[in-house]
Amino acid sequence: MEESTKRQRPPRANGKFPAKQPARYFDAPSFHGKKSAAIGIKKRTISGKTFDGMTDFVPLDEAEPVKEVASSHNNKTSRKRARNQPVDAEEDVLPSLRGEERPPEDPFEGPADIPQAAMRKFNRGKGLDPKGLRTHFHQKLLKQRDQKVQFSRKQAARSEILHTERSGFLEAEDALEDTARITQKALVKSVDLQSQAKHFDLQLREFGPYGFQYTRNGRFLMLFGRAGHIATMDWLTKKLMCEFHTQETVNCGAWLHQETMFATGQKQWVSIYDNRGIELHCIKKMYQVLAMDFLPYHFLLATGSEQGYLSWLDTSVGQMIAQVNTKSGRLSVLKKNPSNAVIHLGHSNGTVSLWSPNVPEPLVKFLSHHTAIRALDIDTSGRYMATAGQDRRVKIWDLRKYQTVQELNVHASPSSIAFSQSGLLAVGMDRQVQVFKDVGDSGGEAKLYMNHFVKSGLRQVGFCPFEDILGCGYSEGFTSLLIPGSGEAHFDAFETNPFQTKRQRQEMEVHSLLEKIPAELIGLDAAQIGQVHEASLQETLEGKARTLFVNVPKVTFTPKYKALGGAAGWTKRKVNVKEEKKREQIKKAVAERKKLIETLADEEGGEDAKGEVKIRPKSVFSRFETKST
Repeated sequence: MEESTKRQRPPRANGKFPAKQPARYFDAPSFHGKKSAAIGIKKRTISGKTFDGMTDFVPLDEAEPVKEVASSHNNKTSRKRARNQPVDAEEDVLPSLRGEERPPEDPFEGPADIPQAAMRKFNRGKGLDPKGLRTHFHQKLLKQRDQKVQFSRKQAARSEILHTERSGFLEAEDALEDTARITQKALVKSVDLQSQAKHFDLQLREFGPYGFQYTRNGRFLMLFGRAGHIATMDWLTKKLMCEFHTQETVNCGAWLHQETMFATGQKQWVSIYDNRGIELHCIKKMYQVLAMDFLPYHFLLATGSEQGYLSWLDTSVGQMIAQVNTKSGRLSVLKKNPSNAVIHLGHSNGTVSLWSPNVPEPLVKFLSHHTAIRALDIDTSGRYMATAGQDRRVKIWDLRKYQTVQELNVHASPSSIAFSQSGLLAVGMDRQVQVFKDVGDSGGEAKLYMNHFVKSGLRQVGFCPFEDILGCGYSEGFTSLLIPGSGEAHFDAFETNPFQTKRQRQEMEVHSLLEKIPAELIGLDAAQIGQVHEASLQETLEGKARTLFVNVPKVTFTPKYKALGGAAGWTKRKVNVKEEKKREQIKKAVAERKKLIETLADEEGGEDAKGEVKIRPKSVFSRFETKST
């Protein structure tokens, strides 16, 4: 075989090439201090190995440019230095070897700027001050944690651009076109098949008028007729969960923490059913309930009765938290504030009152209309409240200032109103449903967005969460309307997941019970949950500090000698006994002090306006005071 056809051998470990072998482009040698021409070499096979276990190299094409490198194989230090030095971008030959063009340089260095609106949306709150920690190690851990929080905030703001779902409204092509004239029939023809299936009409003429409620994730629907008909279903797949008749009047209904349980206010008492229609509980303490709502973060069922009693029931333990007589007549208008869990009541004298289970009196009470309140609702942010009166007016209130922001005039007295997640307001009156846009402090007047007529008198209207759907319950059944832009396009799967599995539902129920908010934290200030009562904390710390200076009697104790124990164990047992005696003495002193305060409060009535006991110190004139008998 000729020399040109022989297989080329790889270089040896000492850097020297076999006789009559060309140099490689990545390891150019210098024999006797002279530069030699470098010839490109590449592997023949993908694996780089031949059948005899040797690496196979062949020369590259002569047309391809090859960089000539000269180095000394005898100088190992220079080779290590050259290997550690980075390759200059101008001398990089890899793109040219692959036959590719170099990418253009980025004119904008660094990451793209994040809009401030997106950063405010994903705000995690103010970080902690590391100066309060004792050691530098824990301060460093806290700083690293804050850095991770800020990094996750930026990543969440950047990833928002990847969301393909967007909420959009109907837009008119010119000024002469009005979106309120677009009918549901024309709208259904222009949408996709999946959206067409969401528009349906249920003809239920025997047991109406019908009320309804969607679950928090917007997946399940409950229908209840005034004549006693109750049905629950997965309205997306049209799968019926249960259907039965109570044989008595049903005034209201509400889903509980999940779609597996729901409550209904019937003619006499409140009943709780499961998703198969089996009655689980009958609560006789809630009598003749007309309206109800469920607080999911507190596990409280709030009800208003015919006699004017407002009640809160803890569904997790079955305990009645509070029951207050409002002295305002029948309570048929009741809604919760999603931000602070305060109950809003509408009364027949035109007033609106705000209630908490911790106070027997209303937190706020103001005059909304000069006629009876027919309906009210609060938006998802908890800032605005809409009230509808018998005087055919709808008022938008700013709950931060309790002032009217907007006022709408309608042609009939509204029977129901509802806010959507995007801020739309639906008003149901007689046989007509009107949806208004730009409701709130937008600076302009509210505009009529869509309009629809049903077959008979309306009882209730309500938007479906995370869907562009408006439900309407009337005397002859239920209808589902398409309202583009009414639902939130993005949902938090850790909060409400419409597509959750059975396992996820069970896990969410456990987490909800563990994260249950006590009823004592319900108030007007929604930020109260994240605050710390500094006065109580300071008093607790001072009390613990005072107990350290309690005079403890001297303890004489001689531990029993043990053969296996040493001097350290003997001393340790002695200290433990003394500490135990000290704890007993402190408990006894605290109990005696508490008993003394109660005794003085009963005898002298020494309580101030805040309910705190005042103990007057003894003086030289105390012996002249009249003693109580």
